[in-house]
Amino acid sequence: MKHWQQYNLEERLQILDITSAEKGLPRLAVEKDWWVVMVLKALSQTQYAHLASFKGGTSLSKGWSLIERFSEDIDVALRREGRFAISGTSNTQLAKARRMARHYIVRELPEELAKALSALGVSDFTVEPETSKNKGGEQYELRADTHPSVIYVNYKSVIDETSEYLLPRVKIEISCLSMDEPVEEKTIRSFISEAIPEAEDVSVNFNTVIPTRTFLEKIFLLHEEFQKEKPRSYRMSRHLYDLEKIMDTSFGKDALADKNLYDEIVKHRSIFNRMSFVDYTTHAPATVNFIPSEEVKPDWENDYNALTEHFLYYNEVKLSFGELMNRIEELLARIRGME
Repeated sequence: MKHWQQYNLEERLQILDITSAEKGLPRLAVEKDWWVVMVLKALSQTQYAHLASFKGGTSLSKGWSLIERFSEDIDVALRREGRFAISGTSNTQLAKARRMARHYIVRELPEELAKALSALGVSDFTVEPETSKNKGGEQYELRADTHPSVIYVNYKSVIDETSEYLLPRVKIEISCLSMDEPVEEKTIRSFISEAIPEAEDVSVNFNTVIPTRTFLEKIFLLHEEFQKEKPRSYRMSRHLYDLEKIMDTSFGKDALADKNLYDEIVKHRSIFNRMSFVDYTTHAPATVNFIPSEEVKPDWENDYNALTEHFLYYNEVKLSFGELMNRIEELLARIRGME
């Protein structure tokens, strides 16, 4: 069976229109979702795919169907085994892990990924590792132990319209310092395959992190963000949205019932993802805090409004920012009750 890109232009646009109406998402999102799934399928055919697990927000939507927002990035964790194995958790060993992983991700994986995509019959793309960043208007080269590492798959869109929120590229962020996460193999399918299975059947089986851990990681990520002198807001409210969607599911309830897992994740972050400005003792249920302060709340509300306008499915019941914050405060109260 052909995949979407192998149809002629008129047929591809028609397929996007039908899927857009079926899924309640703009055509740009449907097109990008197809690229996300094809890139994940190509990743599954690279040499260290057996060490990789799919995590983050996109795994919550594509793997577990827990959230009703369009997730455009691919987050992958590499287990520290084989080529990426280290002998301890000293700063020297952690730096070694970062260097080994980055060397592979930047020097070898782009070519592997491009070949895998081409073998799947995909065209009109480039694969580029992120080797530099812009800060304050100045470009600087990333270090050999930069972590996590990022690869971009840039693609040629068939849609005339553009959006600053839906760029024609797939960002792949790969880490090598994650826990040996509990995972389950999930089948990831494109929106097009779900809406029009007779037109194409694009899917991939990938080890996917169980949401109990992702739920707790998002809580700690936000708590750490709010310890910064100037917390970010751009594209951050999605984490609050995800927490609200998961908190009443079995995964959210199981996460708050498992104090051992809670403590293990905090310990792991304090060793493998340690940041000098973070006081990890405050991650305890009695002191953890992932609610935006009054000072930054307007920025978070603006970001949330952009999220609801551009990334949530059209048929999704959208909470107001005030309603969302009430739910997040309820979640915080539940966590306080863990001790």
